[in-house]
Amino acid sequence: MSTVWDFALEDGDLAISDDGQLETVEDLAAVGQRLGVRLKAWAGEWFLDTTFGVGYRESILVKAPNEQVIAAAFKKVILGTPGITKITSFQAEIERATRSLTVTFTAQTPYGAVTATAEQNELLPEMLVTILGPAGPLA
Repeated sequence: MSTVWDFALEDGDLAISDDGQLETVEDLAAVGQRLGVRLKAWAGEWFLDTTFGVGYRESILVKAPNEQVIAAAFKKVILGTPGITKITSFQAEIERATRSLTVTFTAQTPYGAVTATAEQNELLPEMLVTILGPAGPLA
């Protein structure tokens, strides 16, 4: 199995060590970080690839959101993330009274499983994403 790596991100910016070097993440942490970036991105936001990210405007932040449409939008992004091989559990819950959405899933990678929770409500300007591996938070 080959190693996957990426530059480490810290609060959306490149992580730099105390000695001024760019930090990196590998394997499960790299896949988890990529997944987090994709889930936080809005489709159409990145001019180089307007399909990158979740279709929040088209599928989720609509007048009458449909759980099946929301699930399909998230699953497309999850399975389109390099390193994700399959989704082993998935749940999307809309709370209409509070206008909130919570998506929880577990996905398999060649390096182990990642479990994620993505939350959005009218008070959050962006999707709050928490990604966990077997040893704790990844992104």
